[in-house]
Amino acid sequence: MSVRFKSQDLDAENNLPLMQSRDSMEKYHDDSYDASSEGPSSQRETRSPLQRHWLFYLTLIMNGILTLVIFFLLIWISVIQKRNYDIFEHVPPYKSEIIHTPGIAPPLLGPEFQKHTEVFHRNESFMGEKTKAYPAWHEILHRARHGRVAFESRPGEFFGIGGYHELHCVWLLQQTIDKAINGVVPDEIEADHLYHCAEFLRQSVMCHADNTIERRFEGILGPFSANNTHVCGNWWALMDWADAHKYAGVYLNPTSKLPP
Repeated sequence: MSVRFKSQDLDAENNLPLMQSRDSMEKYHDDSYDASSEGPSSQRETRSPLQRHWLFYLTLIMNGILTLVIFFLLIWISVIQKRNYDIFEHVPPYKSEIIHTPGIAPPLLGPEFQKHTEVFHRNESFMGEKTKAYPAWHEILHRARHGRVAFESRPGEFFGIGGYHELHCVWLLQQTIDKAINGVVPDEIEADHLYHCAEFLRQSVMCHADNTIERRFEGILGPFSANNTHVCGNWWALMDWADAHKYAGVYLNPTSKLPP
Protein backbone atom coordinates (compact mmCIF):
# COMPACT_ATOMS: atom_id res chain seq x y z
CA MET A 1 0.00 0.00 0.00
CA SER A 2 2.77 2.39 0.80
CA VAL A 3 4.38 1.65 -2.50
CA ARG A 4 1.15 2.42 -4.35
CA PHE A 5 0.72 5.80 -2.60
CA LYS A 6 4.27 6.70 -3.30
CA SER A 7 3.81 5.91 -6.95
CA GLN A 8 0.75 8.12 -7.11
CA ASP A 9 2.64 10.97 -5.47
CA LEU A 10 5.38 10.64 -8.04
CA ASP A 11 2.86 10.75 -10.86
CA ALA A 12 1.30 13.89 -9.42
CA GLU A 13 4.69 15.53 -9.13
CA ASN A 14 5.51 14.59 -12.71
CA ASN A 15 2.22 16.03 -14.04
CA LEU A 16 2.49 19.27 -12.05
CA PRO A 17 4.38 21.26 -14.75
CA LEU A 18 1.85 20.19 -17.38
CA MET A 19 -1.08 21.32 -15.25
CA GLN A 20 0.61 24.62 -14.53
CA SER A 21 1.15 25.11 -18.27
CA ARG A 22 -2.52 24.42 -19.02
CA ASP A 23 -3.61 26.86 -16.33
CA SER A 24 -1.38 29.57 -17.74
CA MET A 25 -2.69 28.98 -21.30
CA GLU A 26 -6.30 29.15 -20.15
CA LYS A 27 -5.58 32.35 -18.26
CA TYR A 28 -3.94 33.81 -21.39
CA HIS A 29 -6.96 32.98 -23.56
CA ASP A 30 -9.31 34.44 -20.99
CA ASP A 31 -7.29 37.64 -20.86
CA SER A 32 -7.20 37.86 -24.68
CA TYR A 33 -10.95 37.36 -24.90
CA ASP A 34 -11.58 40.07 -22.33
CA ALA A 35 -9.30 42.52 -24.14
CA SER A 36 -10.88 41.86 -27.54
CA SER A 37 -14.40 42.10 -26.20
CA GLU A 38 -13.67 45.47 -24.68
CA GLY A 39 -12.07 46.90 -27.92
CA PRO A 40 -14.39 49.46 -29.59
CA SER A 41 -16.65 49.99 -26.62
CA SER A 42 -13.76 50.60 -24.31
CA GLN A 43 -12.26 53.03 -26.84
CA ARG A 44 -15.56 54.90 -27.06
CA GLU A 45 -15.74 55.02 -23.30
CA THR A 46 -12.25 56.47 -23.12
CA ARG A 47 -12.97 59.28 -25.69
CA SER A 48 -13.05 62.72 -24.18
CA PRO A 49 -16.10 65.04 -24.53
CA LEU A 50 -14.02 67.24 -26.85
CA GLN A 51 -13.47 64.32 -29.24
CA ARG A 52 -17.14 63.42 -29.23
CA HIS A 53 -18.12 67.05 -30.00
CA TRP A 54 -15.53 67.22 -32.78
CA LEU A 55 -16.98 64.10 -34.44
CA PHE A 56 -20.51 65.52 -34.17
CA TYR A 57 -19.55 68.82 -35.81
CA LEU A 58 -17.54 67.03 -38.50
CA THR A 59 -20.60 64.93 -39.39
CA LEU A 60 -22.75 68.06 -39.42
CA ILE A 61 -20.32 69.85 -41.74
CA MET A 62 -20.14 66.90 -44.14
CA ASN A 63 -23.93 66.73 -44.32
CA GLY A 64 -24.06 70.46 -45.02
CA ILE A 65 -21.51 70.17 -47.83
CA LEU A 66 -23.44 67.29 -49.38
CA THR A 67 -26.66 69.31 -49.22
CA LEU A 68 -25.00 72.27 -50.96
CA VAL A 69 -23.58 70.03 -53.69
CA ILE A 70 -27.04 68.58 -54.38
CA PHE A 71 -28.58 72.08 -54.35
CA PHE A 72 -26.10 73.50 -56.88
CA LEU A 73 -26.41 70.37 -59.02
CA LEU A 74 -30.17 70.92 -59.27
CA ILE A 75 -29.59 74.58 -60.21
CA TRP A 76 -27.08 73.54 -62.88
CA ILE A 77 -29.55 71.04 -64.35
CA SER A 78 -32.28 73.69 -64.49
CA VAL A 79 -29.91 76.13 -66.24
CA ILE A 80 -28.96 73.51 -68.83
CA GLN A 81 -32.61 72.75 -69.48
CA LYS A 82 -33.36 76.43 -69.88
CA ARG A 83 -30.41 76.84 -72.25
CA ASN A 84 -31.81 74.05 -74.43
CA TYR A 85 -35.19 75.75 -74.45
CA ASP A 86 -37.03 75.10 -77.72
CA ILE A 87 -39.23 77.98 -78.73
CA PHE A 88 -41.24 75.74 -81.03
CA GLU A 89 -42.23 73.34 -78.28
CA HIS A 90 -43.51 76.12 -76.08
CA VAL A 91 -46.91 77.72 -76.49
CA PRO A 92 -47.25 80.88 -74.39
CA PRO A 93 -50.29 80.76 -72.12
CA TYR A 94 -53.21 82.67 -73.50
CA LYS A 95 -54.36 85.73 -71.61
CA SER A 96 -57.79 85.55 -70.09
CA GLU A 97 -59.33 87.83 -72.71
CA ILE A 98 -58.05 85.74 -75.65
CA ILE A 99 -60.26 82.96 -76.97
CA HIS A 100 -58.44 80.07 -78.62
CA THR A 101 -60.27 78.99 -81.75
CA PRO A 102 -61.03 75.25 -81.55
CA GLY A 103 -59.67 73.05 -84.32
CA ILE A 104 -56.65 75.17 -85.30
CA ALA A 105 -53.03 74.83 -84.22
CA PRO A 106 -51.72 77.29 -81.64
CA PRO A 107 -49.39 80.01 -82.94
CA LEU A 108 -45.60 79.81 -82.86
CA LEU A 109 -44.66 83.03 -81.11
CA GLY A 110 -41.38 84.80 -80.53
CA PRO A 111 -40.73 86.97 -77.48
CA GLU A 112 -43.30 89.52 -76.38
CA PHE A 113 -42.02 93.07 -75.94
CA GLN A 114 -43.52 95.94 -73.98
CA LYS A 115 -45.91 98.02 -76.09
CA HIS A 116 -45.82 101.80 -76.20
CA THR A 117 -47.70 104.74 -77.70
CA GLU A 118 -46.46 106.43 -80.85
CA VAL A 119 -47.73 109.24 -83.08
CA PHE A 120 -48.03 108.48 -86.79
CA HIS A 121 -46.40 111.22 -88.89
CA ARG A 122 -46.13 111.58 -92.64
CA ASN A 123 -42.56 110.51 -93.42
CA GLU A 124 -41.44 111.55 -96.91
CA SER A 125 -38.23 109.49 -96.71
CA PHE A 126 -40.29 106.31 -97.21
CA MET A 127 -42.35 107.77 -100.06
CA GLY A 128 -41.67 108.37 -103.75
CA GLU A 129 -39.65 106.54 -106.36
CA LYS A 130 -37.48 103.58 -105.47
CA THR A 131 -34.13 105.36 -105.72
CA LYS A 132 -35.34 107.98 -103.25
CA ALA A 133 -37.11 105.70 -100.77
CA TYR A 134 -34.76 102.71 -100.85
CA PRO A 135 -32.26 103.91 -98.17
CA ALA A 136 -34.99 104.38 -95.55
CA TRP A 137 -36.62 101.05 -96.39
CA HIS A 138 -33.28 99.25 -96.41
CA GLU A 139 -32.56 100.51 -92.90
CA ILE A 140 -35.63 98.79 -91.44
CA LEU A 141 -35.64 95.68 -93.64
CA HIS A 142 -32.03 94.55 -94.09
CA ARG A 143 -31.43 93.34 -90.55
CA ALA A 144 -31.70 89.60 -89.91
CA ARG A 145 -31.79 89.12 -93.70
CA HIS A 146 -35.34 90.39 -93.96
CA GLY A 147 -36.57 88.56 -90.89
CA ARG A 148 -35.24 85.10 -91.70
CA VAL A 149 -34.34 83.40 -88.45
CA ALA A 150 -33.05 79.97 -87.41
CA PHE A 151 -32.74 78.09 -84.13
CA GLU A 152 -30.28 75.49 -82.84
CA SER A 153 -33.16 73.24 -81.86
CA ARG A 154 -34.25 73.00 -85.52
CA PRO A 155 -31.03 72.52 -87.54
CA GLY A 156 -31.29 72.93 -91.29
CA GLU A 157 -34.49 74.99 -91.13
CA PHE A 158 -35.25 78.69 -91.23
CA PHE A 159 -38.37 80.66 -90.42
CA GLY A 160 -39.82 84.10 -90.94
CA ILE A 161 -41.30 86.74 -88.64
CA GLY A 162 -44.81 88.02 -89.31
CA GLY A 163 -43.93 91.69 -88.89
CA TYR A 164 -41.08 91.45 -91.41
CA HIS A 165 -43.32 89.63 -93.86
CA GLU A 166 -45.95 92.35 -93.62
CA LEU A 167 -43.40 95.12 -94.08
CA HIS A 168 -41.83 93.29 -97.02
CA CYS A 169 -45.22 93.23 -98.73
CA VAL A 170 -45.71 96.96 -98.19
CA TRP A 171 -42.30 97.62 -99.72
CA LEU A 172 -43.11 95.36 -102.68
CA LEU A 173 -46.37 97.20 -103.33
CA GLN A 174 -44.55 100.52 -103.20
CA GLN A 175 -42.02 99.29 -105.77
CA THR A 176 -44.91 98.17 -107.98
CA ILE A 177 -46.42 101.65 -107.84
CA ASP A 178 -43.07 103.08 -108.92
CA LYS A 179 -42.85 100.56 -111.78
CA ALA A 180 -46.43 101.26 -112.87
CA ILE A 181 -45.70 104.98 -113.05
CA ASN A 182 -42.80 104.15 -115.36
CA GLY A 183 -44.91 101.79 -117.49
CA VAL A 184 -43.42 98.50 -116.24
CA VAL A 185 -45.96 95.65 -116.24
CA PRO A 186 -45.30 92.74 -113.85
CA ASP A 187 -45.07 89.24 -115.28
CA GLU A 188 -47.29 86.38 -114.09
CA ILE A 189 -45.07 85.33 -111.16
CA GLU A 190 -44.61 88.94 -109.98
CA ALA A 191 -48.32 89.62 -110.29
CA ASP A 192 -49.14 86.54 -108.21
CA HIS A 193 -46.64 87.72 -105.59
CA LEU A 194 -48.40 91.09 -105.47
CA TYR A 195 -51.83 89.50 -105.09
CA HIS A 196 -50.41 87.31 -102.33
CA CYS A 197 -49.06 90.38 -100.52
CA ALA A 198 -52.32 92.28 -100.85
CA GLU A 199 -54.29 89.36 -99.42
CA PHE A 200 -51.74 88.75 -96.68
CA LEU A 201 -51.86 92.42 -95.64
CA ARG A 202 -55.67 92.33 -95.62
CA GLN A 203 -55.65 89.42 -93.22
CA SER A 204 -52.93 91.01 -91.07
CA VAL A 205 -54.76 94.35 -90.80
CA MET A 206 -58.00 92.63 -89.85
CA CYS A 207 -56.14 90.32 -87.44
CA HIS A 208 -54.57 93.21 -85.52
CA ALA A 209 -57.84 95.17 -85.63
CA ASP A 210 -56.30 98.49 -84.58
CA ASN A 211 -58.92 100.18 -82.39
CA THR A 212 -57.34 103.65 -82.47
CA ILE A 213 -59.93 106.45 -82.75
CA GLU A 214 -58.61 108.80 -85.44
CA ARG A 215 -59.31 112.51 -85.38
CA ARG A 216 -60.65 114.49 -88.30
CA PHE A 217 -58.61 117.25 -89.91
CA GLU A 218 -59.95 120.30 -91.69
CA GLY A 219 -59.73 120.10 -95.47
CA ILE A 220 -59.46 116.31 -95.52
CA LEU A 221 -62.39 114.12 -96.48
CA GLY A 222 -62.81 111.65 -93.65
CA PRO A 223 -60.28 110.65 -90.96
CA PHE A 224 -56.56 110.66 -91.73
CA SER A 225 -54.02 108.46 -89.96
CA ALA A 226 -51.25 111.06 -89.55
CA ASN A 227 -50.83 112.84 -86.21
CA ASN A 228 -52.86 110.24 -84.32
CA THR A 229 -51.48 108.27 -81.39
CA HIS A 230 -51.43 104.48 -81.72
CA VAL A 231 -50.46 101.63 -79.41
CA CYS A 232 -47.43 99.96 -81.03
CA GLY A 233 -45.16 97.02 -80.57
CA ASN A 234 -41.39 97.48 -80.29
CA TRP A 235 -40.05 97.05 -83.81
CA TRP A 236 -36.46 97.80 -82.82
CA ALA A 237 -36.46 95.20 -80.04
CA LEU A 238 -37.88 92.68 -82.52
CA MET A 239 -35.04 93.46 -84.95
CA ASP A 240 -32.44 92.99 -82.21
CA TRP A 241 -33.93 89.60 -81.33
CA ALA A 242 -34.07 88.60 -85.01
CA ASP A 243 -30.43 89.62 -85.49
CA ALA A 244 -29.44 87.29 -82.67
CA HIS A 245 -31.17 84.38 -84.47
CA LYS A 246 -30.72 85.31 -88.12
CA TYR A 247 -30.53 82.59 -90.75
CA ALA A 248 -27.21 82.59 -92.61
CA GLY A 249 -27.96 79.83 -95.13
CA VAL A 250 -29.07 79.92 -98.75
CA TYR A 251 -32.39 81.53 -99.59
CA LEU A 252 -34.04 81.52 -103.02
CA ASN A 253 -36.70 83.92 -104.22
CA PRO A 254 -40.04 82.30 -105.12
CA THR A 255 -40.28 80.82 -108.61
CA SER A 256 -43.88 79.65 -108.36
CA LYS A 257 -47.20 80.89 -107.03
CA LEU A 258 -47.31 81.60 -103.31
CA PRO A 259 -49.88 80.37 -100.78
CA PRO A 260 -52.44 82.85 -99.48
